[in-house]
Amino acid sequence: MKKMISLVLVVVLLAAGIGITMAQQYGSPQNGMQGGDQSSGNTLNLPSPPPKPQPNMDYGNTARAAIVGERMTDASQGNAKVVINEGNVITANVYLNKDASAYDIANTMANFTYMLADLYSLTEKSNSDIVLNVYDTSKKAIINAKFSTSKNAFDYFNIPEGSSAAPTAPPVSQPGRTQQPGRMQPGGMQPGYGQPGGMQPGYGQMPMGSY
Repeated sequence: MKKMISLVLVVVLLAAGIGITMAQQYGSPQNGMQGGDQSSGNTLNLPSPPPKPQPNMDYGNTARAAIVGERMTDASQGNAKVVINEGNVITANVYLNKDASAYDIANTMANFTYMLADLYSLTEKSNSDIVLNVYDTSKKAIINAKFSTSKNAFDYFNIPEGSSAAPTAPPVSQPGRTQQPGRMQPGGMQPGYGQPGGMQPGYGQMPMGSY
């Protein structure tokens, strides 16, 4: 089975969404910030702050969306490009750089959507629904879904028929967060939150590598 997309892209989005970025390397101490108990030899040696984020509008239609999309793209470790658009709904377009079975990554994409909803719950768009579109390397849609924030569940989670990345399999039951800890997933599995036994891991417990 092909590995799933890294959870790191959805973890980083939480920091990116509120304007926080992590420095990739520590710089020299800030001027005036060295101190401490000199008599005991203790010295503060704080890192320099990272550069302020500069929105790249290739990743979103607003400055905030662009920063979130770019951070998520960087965190995917080359597996995907993520573009976020803010409107009446929040749209997340995920463009895979490597082909993967839509059924293999369905759980990951569902949990990604939950995390995105959690992020926007901290903003003025807390009531906005989340629309998810996932595309394979030929830019063909392999997943489309809509998450209702008012219902706290998916209105639909579809894998288009004939998708080149989707093997023959039973229809996908629509996952939601109203039936925790187990939620129906492709093939009738109920992985919930990281249950053992070879099932797909759940929210917050996905592998940190590439899919």
